[in-house]
Parts: sequence; structure tokens; C-alpha cells
Amino acid sequence: MVSNHAKIHAFIGIGLIVLSVLCTLIIGPNIAPEFAGRAELQVVFTEAQEDGVAQFGDIGYAVAIQQVSATEYTFTTQSLDADAYSALQAHIAEQIGEFEVKEYRSYSPSISKELLYKAVLALLVAVGIIIVYISLVFRKSSRPVASWKYGITATFALVHDTIIPLGLFAIIAPFTTAMVDTLFVTALLATLGYSINDTIVVFDRMRDRLRMNREKNRKEPFTETVDYGVRSSLRRSLYTSVSTVTPLVLLFLFVSATQWFSIALFAGVVAGTYSSLFFAPSLLLLWHHHFPQKDKKDQKLSETEAAEKMLRNSFQDESTL
Repeated sequence: MVSNHAKIHAFIGIGLIVLSVLCTLIIGPNIAPEFAGRAELQVVFTEAQEDGVAQFGDIGYAVAIQQVSATEYTFTTQSLDADAYSALQAHIAEQIGEFEVKEYRSYSPSISKELLYKAVLALLVAVGIIIVYISLVFRKSSRPVASWKYGITATFALVHDTIIPLGLFAIIAPFTTAMVDTLFVTALLATLGYSINDTIVVFDRMRDRLRMNREKNRKEPFTETVDYGVRSSLRRSLYTSVSTVTPLVLLFLFVSATQWFSIALFAGVVAGTYSSLFFAPSLLLLWHHHFPQKDKKDQKLSETEAAEKMLRNSFQDESTL
């Protein structure tokens, strides 16, 4: 099962991480005003506007215009105070036409930095708590893999699950209004909880198998233990994923206010399902295969056997003399 294609599963997961990072760095996602220190004005004109928007005159600072529909447009610019905001509205009405304000948001650079800091801090704290929790839960499962390796492997899986939605938003940024905003961070936090729950279930099945083997004094290759953990969790994980993705699809189709939140969480759930069932177990298996843990009990036993062998040899030498 997983053990037969562990390298392929790990390569796919790492490849998706690298691709997402490259897309994020090269293309870059659209950053919401609350994180970028900008102002965003969404307006709905009384009539369809094309030529007027194309001929939008200079106002003294850069203004990016994005069309949402035939009558709806988004104007993004630097952070504005009350007077500058009124001047922008008057300029739009004069250059283009009458409109109604659908939404206006303006954040100063200092507030944006604070919000961004808190968002990143929330993600890092969540990951840190998860690592500690897994290390404590699996502390009695230190053979044949150390408990801290479960935590590190789960962390790689979480990086996989959070960077993929970010890469997706970078890919679609030039063609859509999708933005990295507070709802996107909320989707990432929800993805962390969903993904780690699935990963823990798989690891817990493996832990039960290891405990059963110890009780029955049965030796089993770790590859079979990993396959058992994935096989016993596969149906449950797929059912959970389908039941989670279905309402997200409905939200995307029928609730426009949360459509990009739905897309971010959808990508996170799909990535989390793959990482829990294939990526994380494959990493753990490859780690154990290439860097096996030295069992202290076996080491003491081998040292005792070596000492006994030396004593036997010395006795034989004395008897020969």
C-alpha cells in the first residue's frame, strides 16, 4: 500500500510544496488591505462603465482598478484619511459617473503590520502546540520510531497543507479577486485543525498496532505497521473529507461573500487528506528506513553478549595453556 510507493508519495508532497513556494514568491497572491496597509473602495455604478473607467484621470497617487462585473468595480490605493476618501469619491463621480459605495476599508501601515504579526503568530503558536501535543501523546511509542519524529513529520504535513492554498491563491491572483485576508487565515487555521486530526488518527492506529505487537511479543516490519495504520483509517478519512467538502462547494456556488474562503478551505481539506493518508506516513517510513533508531535495549543486549564472548574466549585461552 503506502510502503510500496512511499518515495512517490513523498516526492509528490515535496513537489507541491516547492511549486507553491515558487508561485508565491514569483507571482504572489493578492494581499488584502488589512495586511498591506491600503484602502479599498468597492462601488456599484448606476450604469455599465467601460470607457469611463479606462479614462480614469490622475488623482495624485496610484489607484488600481479591478472590474468585478459590468457595473461593479474595486479601487485600491494607499491608506486614506477622511478628506482624501471624500476627494477620491468626488473624482470617481466626476470622471466616470454616479455610483453607490458597496464597501470601503482603509488600514494604516502600523495597524496592518500588527494584524499581520498576530496572524503569523497565531499560525506558529498553533503549530507549536500541535508538535508538543503529538510528542506527548506518542511518548510511549518510542520503538521503533522516536516520539518526537511523529511531531516533526506531522509538522511537515502541516506545512504542506497550509502552503498549497497560498500557492493556489498566487496562481489565480492575476485572474480573480481572491485575496489573502483574515478569512484566508481563518481557513488556514481550520485546515491545521482538520489535517492534524486526520494525521493523529493514522498515527494512533499505528500506535495501537505497535502496542499489540509488544503484548503478543510479535516482531513486525515497520512497513506493515504503517500500511495497517493507513488501511484502517482510509475509509473514515475519505468519508470525512467528502462530508466536509460538500458544504464548501455549496458555499462557493451560492454564497458570494465567502466564496474565496470556501476555495481556500477546500484546497486545505484536499491537501490535508492527501498528507494524512500518504505524505506523512511516507515521510515517517522513509525517515525510519534511512535513519533507523538505535534501540537501547538491543544495544545493551549486544554489549552483554560481546562481554560474555570475551570471557568465553579468555577461558578457552587459559584452558589451552
